[in-house]
Amino acid sequence: GADLLAHDGPRYARLLPLAWEEGGLAFTTAPGEVAPVLAPDERTTAEHRWRRRRRLGPVLNLLRLLKAALTFDNATDYVAWKVERHSGYRIEPTPFQRRHPLLAAPGIYWRLRRRGVLR
Repeated sequence: GADLLAHDGPRYARLLPLAWEEGGLAFTTAPGEVAPVLAPDERTTAEHRWRRRRRLGPVLNLLRLLKAALTFDNATDYVAWKVERHSGYRIEPTPFQRRHPLLAAPGIYWRLRRRGVLR
């Protein structure tokens, strides 16, 4: 998200109020700031949903990568490219990992977790 905002922050600052209007979400504006107007129970519900989504994030990312392993030819190279693109950490897949991406996935995942590339 931060990369997207850094790339074209003013664009997203213009689009956010339009998206909230389209979604029927009330909001307030101040110079340089847009904030949703939520009742206390709505805010609590949203915070709980966000916490749950953050916990599910790593699992969903792993499932997405496994799906890629089943979808693409050269899936291991694709996953390695995605990891490097998002984290800056380069993976050099072995021939075994290229031939058997699903068997290799848990080991690669564990190595990336141990090195702090994945949280």
